[in-house]
Amino acid sequence: MDAPENSKTRYGYIQCFGQQAKDYLKSLIDKKKVSIQFDPTQDQKDLYGRLLAYVFLDDELINQTMIEDGYAKEYTYKTAYTYQSLFKQAEKEAQGQGAGLWNENTC
Repeated sequence: MDAPENSKTRYGYIQCFGQQAKDYLKSLIDKKKVSIQFDPTQDQKDLYGRLLAYVFLDDELINQTMIEDGYAKEYTYKTAYTYQSLFKQAEKEAQGQGAGLWNENTC
């Protein structure tokens, strides 16, 4: 998944909806025990040194929740990955509902 940047580190500015995405993620996982799963088809880090992993809270795939609710987009880093079709479908549904990033009034 790809969420808007919430700091000026990468682009020199905060991206539209970046703070909202950060706050939403925090509301989902703050002070909770999550598990991280790496995808054997992918590198463990992207070219910016960020971890490429799936985040689970119990049985909930947080990456998918972020996309479904419009706080992130599906992103294919190099090659197809385990949850790619699931994430693409979640993004399509979020777009159709005008959720979060896809709302015409966002930024």
